[in-house]
Amino acid sequence: MVDTTRLRECLSYDPDTGEVRWRLRHANTAVGMLAGYVDRRGYRFVRVDGKLLLAHRIAWALHYGVWPDGDLDHTNTDKSDNRIANLRLATRVQNNANAPSRSRVGLPKGCYRLKGRQRWYSQIKVGGEIKRLGTFATVAEAAAAFAREHSATHREFSRCEAR
Repeated sequence: MVDTTRLRECLSYDPDTGEVRWRLRHANTAVGMLAGYVDRRGYRFVRVDGKLLLAHRIAWALHYGVWPDGDLDHTNTDKSDNRIANLRLATRVQNNANAPSRSRVGLPKGCYRLKGRQRWYSQIKVGGEIKRLGTFATVAEAAAAFAREHSATHREFSRCEAR
């Protein structure tokens, strides 16, 4: 939990641009300067009173007056887009559902190749259980099956497109 009163003393937030700026001069910063730095994953961090904080959580706190309870999801999956219209409260499962594919070979989310064959399968994890969605002749068919199930399961947090 972070003191929002202290955040308001140190920082300002523009809900239309998503920018968090300094209101106080300290160390190597000037009043009005964009606060923090962007890490290699694309998240902006700001250090306030020795605490390293995520800028999207600061944005939420400055806009609503309370520190967010639980995860915050970037609706459009752009980690640098901290506009209030792009932020929403989410559970960890909902936040992960809105994440892009992590495939190292460029496969759509939930799609896998059957080893040694020119066939594809898709699966989804629901409530800790893996649900197999079938085997398909093309990756597009596997992606479509996953997209249908993902959309039905995660509704507005679903972030996958059939290719």
